[in-house]
Amino acid sequence: MHVLFFTGMTKILVMGGKNSKSVEVISLTNNLMCFDLPDLPLELLAATGQLFDGNRPIICGGLITDVDSIVPDYSCACYELTSSVGSWKNIEPLVTCREHLASALIEEPTNNFNSNSSNSSNSSKKDLLFAVGGVEWRQWLPKEVDVFNGSTWDISRVAHLPLPVFRHCLVRISKTQLLVIGGSDAWYSYGRETRETYFYDVTNNEWSKGPTLKTARNSHSCALLSYVNPSTKVNERTVVVAGGTNKRRDLDSVELLFLDDEKKSDDWHPGHDLPKTMASSSMFTVRNSVVLLTQAGLYRLSDPNNFWYELQLTVENYRDSSVAFLIPENLVDCEETGWSDY
Repeated sequence: MHVLFFTGMTKILVMGGKNSKSVEVISLTNNLMCFDLPDLPLELLAATGQLFDGNRPIICGGLITDVDSIVPDYSCACYELTSSVGSWKNIEPLVTCREHLASALIEEPTNNFNSNSSNSSNSSKKDLLFAVGGVEWRQWLPKEVDVFNGSTWDISRVAHLPLPVFRHCLVRISKTQLLVIGGSDAWYSYGRETRETYFYDVTNNEWSKGPTLKTARNSHSCALLSYVNPSTKVNERTVVVAGGTNKRRDLDSVELLFLDDEKKSDDWHPGHDLPKTMASSSMFTVRNSVVLLTQAGLYRLSDPNNFWYELQLTVENYRDSSVAFLIPENLVDCEETGWSDY
């Protein structure tokens, strides 16, 4: 195991998941978890979330699991964790209620894309949250993409996703581009995993087909690895896709997409396998590495040519289909009694 010392984004906020409304923080700098945080208003399975402005955690959508209903109850609601009152507050909801969606933040370009806004505003915009894919209540897979304005919470719609998917992965690869990777293209996921990927460019509001994966997969994780090549001393960007499920079998395989001129490729390349099969995990970009959060623990990849290293941190109470993302060290100030060894 490797002990890893981080600066900047040093904590992971974990919310909801299977039969849970609890919220915890995992510290990457010590072997501690913080439980002294307000629960979510509802038990939310397979929701999505992001950190706006570096200090505003939000969570949207998901399947509500603490309601006794024959028909699946998909949530449209979005909540923001407010540090001033230490509770979750309702913000503008999704246009389409859905679970197993994915989201990413991107800055709005100066030439604002043409969208059909459900609550239009001419005020200046900064961060945009793109909510992509998922499953809605009729077990349909919506093509619509909901876009949140991080400043005003106005919602708009952009070009439809070419192939509706759920249990997919979404990663920002540049200031103006997103990449949707894999997933399932039918409600019954057995045998319907896809190898397709799609780029989205916010400057022209267009989707374009990306390179197909080597292995069709859903419930996988992905992140952008940015590292300095020791040979060329040049910063290189690589999309890392890890684990997931294919035909109800969990995967340990890893695929890499090189984005920069030195290695740029139109094909996915095999990376070093994970130490074990993993699905429904979360991956984050942490400085010059990516970190994978799983029920089995935390793993780090710092160079696409190297192996995965297990961090000297254990994870308790990790729940499948929870929402997890990085937050700054000073965002959550747990009381002494709120921390416990794990």
